[in-house]
Amino acid sequence: MIRTPTIYIIGVFSLFFAVCSSSCILLRPLPLKPTQFSDSAQDINQLDLSRFNGNYQIYSVDTNNINLAYSLFYSTYFEGRKSPKLNDWISLAAIDRKYLKATLFINGRETKSKKIKGKYINNYFQFNTFHIELKLLFLIPVYLQQTNRISISKNGDLFLDNNTGGVAFLLILPIPLSGSSYDTYNLEFKQKD
Repeated sequence: MIRTPTIYIIGVFSLFFAVCSSSCILLRPLPLKPTQFSDSAQDINQLDLSRFNGNYQIYSVDTNNINLAYSLFYSTYFEGRKSPKLNDWISLAAIDRKYLKATLFINGRETKSKKIKGKYINNYFQFNTFHIELKLLFLIPVYLQQTNRISISKNGDLFLDNNTGGVAFLLILPIPLSGSSYDTYNLEFKQKD
């Protein structure tokens, strides 16, 4: 009998093989369109990203399609019927000119934390992430990637531009099952009081 870690390793290698051998896979970071509302963002010094320091709501005021927990952590906790409560938020803190620390709080307790490496581009902090999930009894590895761009509005809220894409493979035969990407722009996340 094959153990779960062995299946996981086989899935990762199959996914790697499929990514390397297929031309339709997202090998480069996903592109973002040029910013259209840069006049509503604060001027941020390239050497000091401390303007990002703050606590932000998880759902944007515009849509619940892309939430901040998913954009930063690939956390699906707030998808479906679970909506964020007053004690749920994301905290951002500048570490230096290339790193931000993101922390997810659920019920007032820190549940996840990570360093995000990115680069400063015209008052925006842009970063790329990727994630591998195993779905349907570990038979379908899914490769996901995102390109995110964040800035601070003039009233202190967080703006997010996001392009998310992914592709799935069948573990037995590493043929792409599907691949797609979608982008959203100017999502506004209110600063938590």
